[in-house]
Amino acid sequence: MKLNDALLNSGLPQMVNKNDFTKSEIKTIEKQISVLDNYYKNSYKQSETRKTLINYINNYCVACRWYSLIIE
Repeated sequence: MKLNDALLNSGLPQMVNKNDFTKSEIKTIEKQISVLDNYYKNSYKQSETRKTLINYINNYCVACRWYSLIIE
């Protein structure tokens, strides 16, 4: 629920209610964070929305690293 709210607040309604994200969708989220960082300067950088998205992306990257280690 928190991730869905963060995606909506960041202007990514097409990604709401998805169970899995592709690498290109993760890159889209990263680009949107960067765009909003530049547009809003400090206010967005301190928001819960940004923290939620960054946390999700970090967890996604960790999961990919673990998955690659398991495959090896």
